Amino acid sequence: MNRGTALLLAMGALLAHALFLHIGTAQEFAAPYDLAHVAYRLARNFVQHGSLAFNLDLDGGPLEGGLESHGSPLLVGLAIVAERGYLPVTTFCQTIGLLAALGTVSVSASFATDRFAGVIPPALLVVSGCFAAAAASGTELPLVAFFLTLAFVSLEHRWRKTYALALAGLVSASPLGVVMAAALFAIALVERLIPRRDRARPMALVSALPALLVAALFFGMRTREGDSLYGSLLGRLFEFDPIRMKAGLAYVLDFAFATAIPLLIVLPLVLGLVGRVSGAGLRALALTLVWAGLVVLQAGGPLAFNVAMAPALPLLCVSIQQGMLGALDTHRRGLEVLCWSLLTLVILVSAIASKYPGDLGPIPAYDLHQSWMTASATAPYGYERRLGRQALDDEIHMTETQRELGRFLRDHATPGRTLLTPWPGAVSYLSGMRVLDLSGRATPLPDGTRAGLWEPRPRTDVLALLAQRPDFFLPTLITRQKAVRSEFGLGMLLELYSIDRTPTPARVKLLEAALDDYELVTLPLHLVADRSSRSKPFYILRRRDLGLAPQLALSVSEGRIRVESLPLETGDGEAARGHPQLAWLQVRVLDEAGHSYALGPRGRPSDQSRVCARTNLLLEPVAGRTTRLADLPLPSLPDGARVAEVRAMLINPQTRRSHPFARVGEEVSFLLDD
Repeated sequence: MNRGTALLLAMGALLAHALFLHIGTAQEFAAPYDLAHVAYRLARNFVQHGSLAFNLDLDGGPLEGGLESHGSPLLVGLAIVAERGYLPVTTFCQTIGLLAALGTVSVSASFATDRFAGVIPPALLVVSGCFAAAAASGTELPLVAFFLTLAFVSLEHRWRKTYALALAGLVSASPLGVVMAAALFAIALVERLIPRRDRARPMALVSALPALLVAALFFGMRTREGDSLYGSLLGRLFEFDPIRMKAGLAYVLDFAFATAIPLLIVLPLVLGLVGRVSGAGLRALALTLVWAGLVVLQAGGPLAFNVAMAPALPLLCVSIQQGMLGALDTHRRGLEVLCWSLLTLVILVSAIASKYPGDLGPIPAYDLHQSWMTASATAPYGYERRLGRQALDDEIHMTETQRELGRFLRDHATPGRTLLTPWPGAVSYLSGMRVLDLSGRATPLPDGTRAGLWEPRPRTDVLALLAQRPDFFLPTLITRQKAVRSEFGLGMLLELYSIDRTPTPARVKLLEAALDDYELVTLPLHLVADRSSRSKPFYILRRRDLGLAPQLALSVSEGRIRVESLPLETGDGEAARGHPQLAWLQVRVLDEAGHSYALGPRGRPSDQSRVCARTNLLLEPVAGRTTRLADLPLPSLPDGARVAEVRAMLINPQTRRSHPFARVGEEVSFLLDD
């Protein structure tokens, strides 16, 4: 098999790997990561409204967020091209990412082209779940990987024009690209002082001029807060924070052990000490360590296959290849067998990381696999500490949920409503509403400060954000399991407390008081992520004073109990659009002694407090029209007791009646005459 055929097979394998991993719960190619949608939102606002801002106020108010909301001018530019050309933005950006990843595989095979070991970098890349996940993520990571690898290869082969273009692309793809471009430029300077053994002409320093101009453009560009775009982003990156660095170091170690490929770094490290590794291998290793240091400084990144390390992976593979060549050139049979055995083992282990935890055929390995895929790094807010395929599934599920929420709010929420959420990407892109970022990355915090490029749990002033009185608040994904537990409200408070900027015991009470202004609402989202074609409960908080809670009317006549839902009206008398929501209807009767009985769907009394007259009610306000919810016979109570009072209330599905967030609207009652 010649080298060209091997490369084509490798690229085909990478494409298949990416498509295999990035599958949604409906077995379709899943949407990009939630954080990528921030760039798409910027592009949409720019094309449709002429303002490069995250939040627009069409009534003339201040704009919020710009390029600093995402940090990748190149990705925003690509999204603008797709939006302007009426192309599907998400698919377009994912396709560009996949093409960039395929190009990276091809470029990484530019060393040792006359030997079998020349295909080692592509072979390692195509089995890496980290690289495959990044390729389909819709983020700038595959672009950073491509330009970084291309710039390095161009520097090694003296491709001056390609080097200049690659450096410029690297700088425009990410603020971290500025640091990597500076590292590449430093290597070019060193080569002018210490010439290579082959006496090749050093890279012309003027080749870095395009990158310098691009960097000057983005350092000179001002954010809405008046700071330098790249200067502010990199300034926060290099702020000394031991807690953040500890989290970043744990992230890099998780990458090493979960991906397995980085463990082969021992080859260039050990052989480099004895002078058996080429200069290209050592330079690739140095650049890999520089990128790893940047990831440590920014406290890591998404847990899905540790994709923040994907840009350095091609360089690491080149360094590993050069280390193996150094070992093979010793012509020691035992060392050759050891190197090829280690390479084969790492490829197999890396492939296993792309599967769900489970047994390996007859080998019981589920517990070991599950332990292996448990992160030691701090999990991002709202996520679990899981690695590999499970972490990618969490990311896909999160994005699917936020996209569906965005569609729902677009179709049903009154224009001008505000949402506070820790996941501002997909919901803002599809809803078009004003979205406040709980983490302080997409939008600034109330005091004007922002979080860094990436922090798993950035410190934020939750009380100040709630003081802005957002109409909706999604503090966390309140699952059905959480909702049935009476303590989930406390758990929500503790989650918010964990990211609060000034955590003190008194803040819990203040947060609890702030949340008293909100009511729990169950939205009927069509969640494909729940593997069902039916609508499933989705919980969100809504401000009580909006007056959007359903209102009940209760009457008893001719031996029948009738419960109706009244149409909503705003303060100025106009019919409110409101939005559909799910609820359970509880009807209770009380005898003269005060004993309470819950009525079932057929009106039979029960002592069980969780019995409901109606479940899975879909309440959708209709202007000027009431909706009959229940028509039950007046029951006969035990021991001939007489019904003295009837009460009706709506509760959120899967919650307990005693829960402080359970009630939907106000309870109504009807006293029977003697």
